[in-house]
Amino acid sequence: MGSCDTSSFDTIYRVADNGDVETFYRGLGRPQGMAFDGANQGNAVPGYTFELDLVNDTVTCALRAPESGRTSNHSRYTVSNRDPAHTTITGSATHTAVHPTLDIRVEATCQTSSDADTYTHLSQVRITVDGTPHFSKSWSESVPRKLS
Repeated sequence: MGSCDTSSFDTIYRVADNGDVETFYRGLGRPQGMAFDGANQGNAVPGYTFELDLVNDTVTCALRAPESGRTSNHSRYTVSNRDPAHTTITGSATHTAVHPTLDIRVEATCQTSSDADTYTHLSQVRITVDGTPHFSKSWSESVPRKLS
């Protein structure tokens, strides 16, 4: 692997099938881990974080899926400790399409939220070609929350 300038010297170890342990890379700042395919190629493992907001009394779990070539995915799930009916989950994905001369990007987001009375869902998609908007659409729906 190439060198990189990082703030810590945490290490990722590779464990062989026979149990031998070796340093795969040292110098990463708080690595979540790596997975290796059959050809011993390293691939990043999803990173999870948990955040406690003491002011709003909420807990958020965030996921950053590993970059997989031209696609990236992120999601966040937040729930209120004061009012557990008040939750939000948001997901986003960005994909860069292969084209010989154009930079084509597709960005999509979805958000579902709830409170004591309503579920609301919003989806959006945006496509740009060479940075210029080419297509955009959003959908939204709210329905009453009937738990009884």
